[in-house]
Amino acid sequence: MISREEFQHVFHRQRGILDQTSVSMLEPLIGGDDEGILSTLIHLKLMGASARILRDPNEDVDAGNLKALLPKSDGSWGEVVQALFRDTDNTPSFNRVSSSSRAEIWAGSISVQRPDESPGLWLLYGNGRAVVGSSEISEIGEFQSEPTFLDAATLVCGSSTLIHRYAMEQGVFLSQRISDCWVSMTARVEGLDPEDAISAVRSRFGTGTASLTSDGTGSLVRFRVPIYETPESLLWQFDSDKVAPSEPLDSLLDIGPIPAKKEDGTCSFSGPKLPNRISDANALVLGAGGLGSWAIPLILRGCDPSDSSITIVDGDQRVESHNLNRQVLYQTEDIGRPKAYSARSRVMARLGLEAGSVHAISSELQARHSYDKADFDDVEMTTIEEISGESNESQDEEDERIISALDSMQVALSCLDNQYARTTLNRACNDRGVTMVNGGCEGTVGLVETFSGGRCMVCSYGPEEALSMEQISCQEEGSRPVNSIVTTSSYVGAMMAATALCELARQRGVDVIVPESRDIVDGTVSRRCSGALPWIEGSCDVHL
Repeated sequence: MISREEFQHVFHRQRGILDQTSVSMLEPLIGGDDEGILSTLIHLKLMGASARILRDPNEDVDAGNLKALLPKSDGSWGEVVQALFRDTDNTPSFNRVSSSSRAEIWAGSISVQRPDESPGLWLLYGNGRAVVGSSEISEIGEFQSEPTFLDAATLVCGSSTLIHRYAMEQGVFLSQRISDCWVSMTARVEGLDPEDAISAVRSRFGTGTASLTSDGTGSLVRFRVPIYETPESLLWQFDSDKVAPSEPLDSLLDIGPIPAKKEDGTCSFSGPKLPNRISDANALVLGAGGLGSWAIPLILRGCDPSDSSITIVDGDQRVESHNLNRQVLYQTEDIGRPKAYSARSRVMARLGLEAGSVHAISSELQARHSYDKADFDDVEMTTIEEISGESNESQDEEDERIISALDSMQVALSCLDNQYARTTLNRACNDRGVTMVNGGCEGTVGLVETFSGGRCMVCSYGPEEALSMEQISCQEEGSRPVNSIVTTSSYVGAMMAATALCELARQRGVDVIVPESRDIVDGTVSRRCSGALPWIEGSCDVHL
């Protein structure tokens, strides 16, 4: 059972970005179609806000493509919303729709009836396209929407941007952002220099740091107290100004996988017909955290469950409470469990999948998985087994499973927290002629890019950066902790899923363009300039 102290830290990683007190008071009136409202609610809940919903709580809800993202996806609106907000104090209320109901936020498909009065912020999505706006919604023409393999990912891309823009207009972002906050236990030791003091004083909290006292007669030894053992009342006791509320959008945000804006400034949701599902697909997802927990279910919703499979590889052995503000697959009962296994159990249960369709490996991708043994035939190497005299059969089995997953993958998603691991996966993909979709995010900034022959991590970032082992992570052990917020994580994870699905569709002869690499900064999406550094010479086979 999770302790109250641990659960208090759900929003720990976003308190350095948002005024959480102000966020908890947000209660927008939201409308739209069922899936649009549900996706909006998911983001509001993970951010720590509430809502007033333009629905009858006794009406049945149609979760459609969002079943994998919801704890409960069938039943009445009241039941589904109660299950979603189960662990919060911000349970939404319901407002029956009337002619005077003007939604502050509206999200719906291009084929559903639009509100008579334009909402404050709105999202229109369909056919792989999505736009967010504040102007008259009636300015967008009428289009028909057919079910496609991109629907779920497109909706999440749209609703993440919608809620991020709403938060900006409400003025809840902090002007001075703080990357982390913790409490230290300090011991004063007389007569010892810092190096000797570290050896003399130990704690169950791990290795400490030490410095001389101001008078030089002793040392101060400090130990960082883990978040889950620190009362929330001792953390984040800072005052910081907030950014002024943003002005309403003066132009549409085109944020879907497929562009909706045309050169003449108008929007079109028409294009080549896309299939409903991708058949016989095999995807590999490395990392089941802030990005992977969104990409995994969205890929599965775009593939035929009867003949497709996905392999989840993640070495994190414990879901943390502060993961729950953005890692959509996990709930309080998952805290303390390995992420790969928890993610597999969750998507299989929610989507009713067969056992062989989702595989989980609770381990990390290592260089030995990526490089062929033939590369080291002429190198004399001593193994850990030879030194210890012991053989780790379970590790050997996991190694074989990882290599098998690499050999069978048709597309790979890099949802990782350090460049070296990304480059290791890039090497495996390059050797097998497989496209790698790479993603990353810090705070309100994110990126999505593809590597598919002709360009690799080394020629794009340089060898020093591409092989860096610095762990940029939301975990306490990360060498550089970062802020994390759901709207950035979900957008990047959803766009990675959409990009991977388009690549799978392209392999099957579908007339679809793989989305361009892109950056997202404070809710605004732009094309990412991708290419090799001019001073990096040679082929990717040599770089990697």
